[in-house]
Amino acid sequence: MDADEKRTQDLEGFLREALKVELEDPGRQLTESDLKAIAIKSGLTEQDWDRLQERLQAHLDKGRNFLEFGNCEDAVTELDQAAVLAPYRIDVLYSCGQAHLLHWEKYKKEENRQRAVDLFEQCLRLEPGHEGAAEGLSHFRQRATEKKKIRHKVVAAAIAIALAGGGIAMMNHFGAPVPAPGQNPTVELPISERNVQSQSAQLNVQRSGNVIAIPRFSSVHAAFPDDLPHDIVEIKSGFTDSGHVLALRKNGSVLAWGANEFQQADVPELAEVTQIAVGWRHSLALQKDGTVVAWGDDSEGQSSVPTGLTDVIQISAGPRHSVALKSDGSVVAWGSNLFGQCNVPGGLAPVIRLPEICGDQTTVILEGGKLAAWGRNDSGEATPPNVEIGSATIVKLWAGGENYALLDDNRLLHWGRQLRSDQLPREMTGVTDVFSGYTATVLLQKTDRTASLHGAVKDHPAHQRELSNWKKATIAPSFIYGLVEEEE
Repeated sequence: MDADEKRTQDLEGFLREALKVELEDPGRQLTESDLKAIAIKSGLTEQDWDRLQERLQAHLDKGRNFLEFGNCEDAVTELDQAAVLAPYRIDVLYSCGQAHLLHWEKYKKEENRQRAVDLFEQCLRLEPGHEGAAEGLSHFRQRATEKKKIRHKVVAAAIAIALAGGGIAMMNHFGAPVPAPGQNPTVELPISERNVQSQSAQLNVQRSGNVIAIPRFSSVHAAFPDDLPHDIVEIKSGFTDSGHVLALRKNGSVLAWGANEFQQADVPELAEVTQIAVGWRHSLALQKDGTVVAWGDDSEGQSSVPTGLTDVIQISAGPRHSVALKSDGSVVAWGSNLFGQCNVPGGLAPVIRLPEICGDQTTVILEGGKLAAWGRNDSGEATPPNVEIGSATIVKLWAGGENYALLDDNRLLHWGRQLRSDQLPREMTGVTDVFSGYTATVLLQKTDRTASLHGAVKDHPAHQRELSNWKKATIAPSFIYGLVEEEE
């Protein structure tokens, strides 16, 4: 029996034992300590257990990514597997419940309705005041009459996957390939250890160079290499699986780490980069001479820079498309055009700025300060608010699924999708900075320099204090990355 087969057998044994314990005592609530003890008894090592926690976070991140963009089938698959590994975590159960609720709303399958009810009720058993779970139950006109234990169902499903040869999908946070669509993923428990630098063991705040990473949930893996330099001036992250990250140094060189299944973290030869941008699985760099270099996933042409493109002064990226602003105020877009996001309107007034990120729409600031947008608009993403801004100027624009325009008079305009339970107003005052990510996670820095976190992120006062000192940030699946200023 080879090592991979032994690991698969050990994992199957772990799942079987977990189910056995559940059936022997249906009323028992398994804790993390209980599951770890079962894992060790089944033949897994401490190192394997740590790797399982990384896999848990990978499934959770990927599932929430699918959930954000309405892919309920893949969201259910990923989040069910996350629930196998963490039936004691309310955030995992709640996300899984949301996925089954979305699936039920789309296909009206009774099994998804029942599963969602079970998941939300389990959340309420663990935390009676959980508003999200209570809200989820309110979507159903009647409650399930038969209360089945959620872990029995999910673990049984996972065992069926493992015994069928599929295993539990494993993804390497530092570059191992993710199985291609249609392939059966195999169980892989990495052996290598990483030194996780932490300012707080409890909060898992990590630092390397002048980059700090705050976990969005309960991440346990390393956020970045241990030896980052202290001169990083810009940082951008993708949003898929564990995400990939680009960092621009003061000398114009680019560093990358994270997911690399499409070589999106393999930085090519570049010449004095001035800007970086990141899509789901592709990367962009603007060089000092006004040319653009792209690499990574090119399945929809997002990494195929148009021939002859020069005089570029700014770049941005959506999940699967790329955008460049030229010095004459014209815009060039390429890549996926599923929603018309690359169809730059004819007669468009000169553009003066692109957004920090794009969604499946392209949004720009026009000369004179007005906003224009085209592309996906099923939730008003491409319909900027018709708000009188007076003499104010837009100083920052985020245009993912949720869209934010920050004005220099500290007003924040908000439009597009609102998928979070703590929905923000469409217009706010007293805001000095905002950072938004593809999962609609938002960081607000108020005039008193306090920060508030909204959306799919674990909030904590210590995190708020840390974030209030940041000048730049990017929001990845597992972490919020920020740059801290250091004295020369």
